[in-house]
Amino acid sequence: MDVALTRVLSLNEPLLHQIQPKYRLSVNGSNSGYGVWIWSNVDHGILYSGEMTGSRPCCPGDDLKRTNPVSTASGGILALQGRHRLLHCPAMTTKTDSSISRMQHACIACFCLATLLLVALEFNWPGWIVWLAGWACLVLQKSDVFRRRIGVLFVCVGLLAVAPIHTGRDTAHFIELGAFFAAVVLGPALFLWRRDPGVLDFRFWPRRLEARDIIYTLISIPLSWAVIKFYFFHVNPELPTHWPMPDPYTEDGRNRLLIGINAVGIWDELFFVNTVFAIFRSVLPFHYANIAQSFVYTSVLYAMAFTGMGPFAVAYLAVTQGIMYEKSKCLFYVLLVHLIVDFFLVEAILEFHYPDRFSGWFLP
Repeated sequence: MDVALTRVLSLNEPLLHQIQPKYRLSVNGSNSGYGVWIWSNVDHGILYSGEMTGSRPCCPGDDLKRTNPVSTASGGILALQGRHRLLHCPAMTTKTDSSISRMQHACIACFCLATLLLVALEFNWPGWIVWLAGWACLVLQKSDVFRRRIGVLFVCVGLLAVAPIHTGRDTAHFIELGAFFAAVVLGPALFLWRRDPGVLDFRFWPRRLEARDIIYTLISIPLSWAVIKFYFFHVNPELPTHWPMPDPYTEDGRNRLLIGINAVGIWDELFFVNTVFAIFRSVLPFHYANIAQSFVYTSVLYAMAFTGMGPFAVAYLAVTQGIMYEKSKCLFYVLLVHLIVDFFLVEAILEFHYPDRFSGWFLP
């Protein structure tokens, strides 16, 4: 493969999702179609960016070996000696289904089916058989990067399969479920932090305000209200009973409901979008990654409480949140939209249990 270096990057410079068009270049007089690659010298911690030609698809994290000198943009000669690790390549944004092997397809399919069986339906024996089949497909992968990253998600699903996922509001349940939820967010972040830097990026604020993000957030307000009202009081009127509340009304019961639902809502986006989707997105095309993360999103919330038409509403939320995160590259909007949904969710639960005290408004 021929490499043309464009510039040297400092170690603390943000890498992923910030590749500007000006970094693109033509190699040997023609555009290779692969875009910008960023790789590092593992031994010396030097980062390079450039464009690589060739037909072999690579994944971020792949180790590259090259000992031939190459020309830099300034005209100098630089010998890339030693081991180099690919940190960014267009596979993260332009990879197509044709570049995914059949074994990888089978692995992702087993992952989604195992998540559905283990977490949502609690069919343990069939679920663990499918989980093991998916793990076997994973072990047979040629790409170390694919094995390492998707393996992290398999472990997360295994943890969620044994987690006590329900809507209990007692302190012991908060602590027990919170431990599992914290493990599947912090575990992947710590594991991939040194091995695959940049895959998980807990960026909160957007780099700039975009009209589409603001419009999406504003539309979510009436849409959330309408969907929850229709869902809770017309399609599945028994659904609010999945959140048992004390009778008579107590402020402690209300506060526990508020804390529980909002804490889970924040975790939802940290795990489903910022972890599951981000990991899938690093090795899969966008639409494929988004559909895969929606299986996890929908399965966990179905196990939590959202039965009936819930999977359809949750799957729609999951897909739109994935799109929003892909566009904005930050947590601010997906968290804000989810908290808007949770606002109307809490209001509907309180209105159902205490119609005399809550008649369509959040506060009595």
